[in-house]
Amino acid sequence: MKSLKIVLKLNFIVIIMFFNLGFGQDEKKRKEGVSYTKSYIDTEFDNDKVYDKISGRKLESDEINTLIKGNARLLLERVYDEEGRIVKYLYDSTIQGLGPQNDNRSKGSFGNFTFNTIDNKKISLHELTGKLVLIRFAVFPDMFHHKEHEIKALDEMIDSSKNKEHIRAFILFDGSKQMINTIFNYKESNFMPVANARNFVEKFGIRRFPKTLVVSQKGELLESFSYSEDINLDDYFEND
Repeated sequence: MKSLKIVLKLNFIVIIMFFNLGFGQDEKKRKEGVSYTKSYIDTEFDNDKVYDKISGRKLESDEINTLIKGNARLLLERVYDEEGRIVKYLYDSTIQGLGPQNDNRSKGSFGNFTFNTIDNKKISLHELTGKLVLIRFAVFPDMFHHKEHEIKALDEMIDSSKNKEHIRAFILFDGSKQMINTIFNYKESNFMPVANARNFVEKFGIRRFPKTLVVSQKGELLESFSYSEDINLDDYFEND
């Protein structure tokens, strides 16, 4: 029997974006900003991928339907593969209502990923051993102009670094290749854009935007930055 597929019209993902206002402001003003919220309908939901988180047992369709009918704020944790595809939904009966989908990653903990860039390059973290990796979550292309100056500053930092050849940078958007091309000239940047990257936001537990992660030459998370002006790339390399 073909498994039942349901589109859950629930706020599975609620994203809050914080943008800094202005340029060259003092520390207090630097941390002021406006918030922006956006929710999604999870169109990838599939009854055939739902498991009980505690027991590991796969749930039957009638069990899932009962849960959905009985809890309009049902929380299912998503499990992603390295390319950002949802492979499992986990139901935890000890959690009620909405809550964080994934925990923010701690330092030293970082699984493999594979990014598909908009110029059709497929790049995995394990291929970047020996490189310092920046992962920039810009997310919404139509609001990218709020932080365009930070990308330029990071590009200048990379270009001027004596370790440039050992640095790789990605910028992730929740938008199509066509949308990204209208606002971001990636051919003039060190950042390789990744389109339709919403699932990576959840995979990496990102809650504020923009956010920049720094991953070590050994594939470990070193730092997570809300303010890219706090980044000094050469600090992550041994002095000659």
